Amino acid sequence: MLAAVRAGIGVAVMPSSLVPEDLKIITRRFDLPPVGDVDFTLIRNPLANTEVIEALTQTIAGRTLKRPA
Repeated sequence: MLAAVRAGIGVAVMPSSLVPEDLKIITRRFDLPPVGDVDFTLIRNPLANTEVIEALTQTIAGRTLKRPA
């Protein structure tokens, strides 16, 4: 997992494969503690289209998030 920031406003933790090009990956120069293991939770909107939500959920859950070497 990497930590990334946009416009210096906040920090997000995400797999390196999901970091958008407009985010900057935070390096060790910021002296932040290691991220460690991170859990993600999908919460479904009961008012949303069930077919669409199921397809998105299956796509997200089916991805293998690999740690950088």
